[in-house]
This record gives sequence, C-alpha cells and structure tokens, in this order.
Amino acid sequence: MKILHLSCEYPDELRPGTIVTIKRLVTCANQFASNHVVSLHRRAVEPTQRLQRRGDHTILCERGSLLPFRRRAFVEQCSRTILRERLADDADLVHAHKLTTEGCIAQRLKAARGLDYCVSIRATDFAVMRQSPHRHSEFARVLDEAAHIAVIAPWMVARLSGAFKRRWTMTHERKLVLLGNVVDGPVLHRQAHNDRYVMPIRVIRSQLARKNVLRTLKCLRSLRAAGQELQLDIIGAGSGSRALTQWVESLDLQRTVKLLGEVPNAEMIERLSNYKAVALFSYPETFGLVYLEALHAGIPLLYARHTGVDGLFPDFEIGVSAAHDSERRISRALLEMEQKHAFHREEVLRLQQSGALNGFSSQAFAQRLARQLYETEPSRRSNERSYSAAAPSPNELNELNELNELEQQWI
Repeated sequence: MKILHLSCEYPDELRPGTIVTIKRLVTCANQFASNHVVSLHRRAVEPTQRLQRRGDHTILCERGSLLPFRRRAFVEQCSRTILRERLADDADLVHAHKLTTEGCIAQRLKAARGLDYCVSIRATDFAVMRQSPHRHSEFARVLDEAAHIAVIAPWMVARLSGAFKRRWTMTHERKLVLLGNVVDGPVLHRQAHNDRYVMPIRVIRSQLARKNVLRTLKCLRSLRAAGQELQLDIIGAGSGSRALTQWVESLDLQRTVKLLGEVPNAEMIERLSNYKAVALFSYPETFGLVYLEALHAGIPLLYARHTGVDGLFPDFEIGVSAAHDSERRISRALLEMEQKHAFHREEVLRLQQSGALNGFSSQAFAQRLARQLYETEPSRRSNERSYSAAAPSPNELNELNELNELEQQWI
C-alpha cells in the first residue's frame, strides 16, 4: 500500500521546530506501507522553490493567508499543483492530517483522480470552523466522502457533533477511529518528588496564549498572596523566552518560577519523573504528547477540561482538570492537586500497572493504523489508469473548476 500524507505541520527543512506528531505517525506507518508526505506551506517564494522534492517528502509552498475568506484559495492552489506535478499518481490512499485544509485538498484529489482518503481531526479545526461558518457545508462534504475519520482523543467526538449539528450523522459515527498518539519510553514511578510542578512547552511567542502560561503564572501569584506558595519549573526554549522572563519578573515570581530552557526529547520522561505533577492548561490542545510522557514518568496531570487527553482514561483519576479561561478555577485545581496529590499519584501508578499505556507504543499505534485507519478497500481507479502527460487532463481540471464554482455559494 502506498499512502500520500498531506500536512501543514510536518517538520521539514523549512519548519524543523514544529511538532513531531505527524512524523511519528508516518514512521509507524512505514512498518507496513510506503509513505510520502506533501508538506504544505503558506508562503510566497521564488518559482524554483515552490516545489522541493526530498525523497520521503515533498515541500510545497503556495501563497496563502489565515484570513477566513482567503483560505480556500490556498486549498485550490495546492490541489492544482499536486495534480500537475503528479504527486498523487501512484498512491492508493490519501491521509489528510487536518479537516479544514488538508481534508479539502484530499476531497479535490478524490474528485479528480478517484483516490480514497481518510481525515484526521485536530484542535485547530474547531477554531477554523468557528471562524468560517460559511464553509461548514464544505467541511461536512469532506467528512461525508472520507473513508475514515481519525480523532486523537474522545472529547473530539462531542465537539464534532456540536459543530455540525444536523449534518453529523450515525454514518459519520461509524467512520470514527480513536487513534491516540505515540509515546515510547520507560515507565517510571519514583518514591519521592522534588515538591515542584513542571510546565514543559515549546516557548514560541505565538503559542504562549494557547498554552495559558500568563494565566497560570497569575494563579501562582494569587495563591502566594493567599498564603499557598507553589513552585513551578518551565521547561522549553524559543522565540517567547524573553516575554516569559518579563512576565515572571513583572509578577515578582523569580523565587517561585524557574526557567530551565530546553530538555532533549529522549530525556523528558526521566526528567519529569522527579516532579510533583505537570501543570499545563493548554487550550485548544489536540492531544499533548507531554501528558502521556508525564504518565509514563509516574506523575499526575493538571490540564484544561474538554481538550487534550481529557476522557482518555475514564477509569483512572490521573489528575485535575479545570476550565481554561478561569483563573479562579485553575487556582482551585492547583489547590485540589495539593490536597489530593497522593491519591492522584496512586491512580497514575494503577494506570501504569493496568497496561493501558502500552496502547500508545509505536507497535500498538502501527497496528491501529493498519487495522482500523488504512485497511480500507481503496478505489483501484487511481492504480489502473495510465497517464501519458505530466499535467492533469482537461476533464480533470474541469472537474476541479466545477467544484470550485459550486462552492462559491458558500463564500
């Protein structure tokens, strides 16, 4: 089987610092299939740099915008380039790693080449859907035509139903695959901890608000004023380091909060095992590998409700959740962890002993991909047809044009 992956978040030469989630998935899929990634970028470059072939992935740059009314142009440009450059010609299946961009491209490839596709849902999809209500019918059609719909965590199912309302049906429910994520590494449980909380993040300036860093710091200040001083280490580095330092100083938290800088991924579980708990109220958060790394390390979680790993282990009280937008509730969650830390730590140990974490190993994840997500019966039209020209045929371009004209009513 040959799988074509479409992703706007693949760590390539132009974007080496992005999340490794998609790359880990492709690495697992390499155990049973041939995989190629089209790594999509919204940027204006020289014509010779728009398409860069790199063996197991191809970098595709098109001029794009994050403005809601201009996003469709990026989808259309990428679709045309993929067809013109024959990047999908030998694929059996397309995996679109997001609904609202990659999924729309995959639907166009299916219209032009008969390629079946599956689509992953990510937290950013819900933000785009809120910003683009005029495109909900388009997104619903993407789900209608998908062979499978991969959700990373249970909370996404209710959010999808709420977002699409009557358009969400039992047919969609039957397509759902709970995929999870990949975390390999030791399972640890230390007898003692350093009595400090830890916040492991990529300190990117544009991501600090989503990671709820400032609100968490304000909670620490408020708790200290009330006589409850909690200690926090922040692990990570990046473009937001200066802003983070300024926040700590302006809130007079220098004695409470330590900025430790980067820690190699290979050492993360070992480092986390020394702490009391992870405190990370990110929102939105598709999954958050660090939460699973913390559970491998034997420490409980403080996290935002209805996001990330919320609902993933319903039989174990592995931590305390709180509404992401309430300083009062986050403070209350921190105090609850202080009071019930021993109980939650035992629950994490019980989770480890149950073997539930084994389901997120590379081997188990690869089996889930092969058996549940990719083992469809892809249409053979894409394999049986022969193409004599590098560019799509006039009929194929007409199909794309007709799709585009049909969709103009939703602009």
